[in-house]
Amino acid sequence: MEYYAVQKIKSIDELKRLFPQGIADPMNVVLFSTSGIHGSYTTIEELFKPGEDGFVPDKITVLVIHPRTVSMRYGEIKVAKEDLEYLEILRASSWNELQDIGRP
Repeated sequence: MEYYAVQKIKSIDELKRLFPQGIADPMNVVLFSTSGIHGSYTTIEELFKPGEDGFVPDKITVLVIHPRTVSMRYGEIKVAKEDLEYLEILRASSWNELQDIGRP
């Protein structure tokens, strides 16, 4: 891990290496669907459901934040249907951790 860094994340496997149990902690959290220049606003719920144009998204944008090392990883990663539960658990645990940052 490089400190004060912004690195690209390219796959669900990289995400799973960072979060083997799919659980965020104070050192590592994830935001999904952040768009920007690195992806889209596609949500976990929209994955594998046809859109208005018939397109079925299979990628989601992730922004991994490492607050203690002032580092981030970003990217749009391809996921499989069997990854959906993992992503939902990771999102929920990330939200919980983010709410506690800076609290006594």
